[in-house]
Amino acid sequence: MANVWKIGSRWSAKGEWKSCILSIFRRNNIVFIGSKETERFRNKDVQEGDYFAIADGYTVVAVAKAISNPFCMT
Repeated sequence: MANVWKIGSRWSAKGEWKSCILSIFRRNNIVFIGSKETERFRNKDVQEGDYFAIADGYTVVAVAKAISNPFCMT
């Protein structure tokens, strides 16, 4: 069975409304993560076929499915 992961769409430390990048996720069909959550991706805990619940800070506003294994873009 696939895992379900929650991803926040706000990049600021305080989570202000203006820091929400959900539109970038939707427009490009890609999810960016940062901070300590990246360890799960580096450890290969996240795999192709896993699901993501993308939240705006209060509610889940989008659901996504990984179509490939995660990789670093830097």
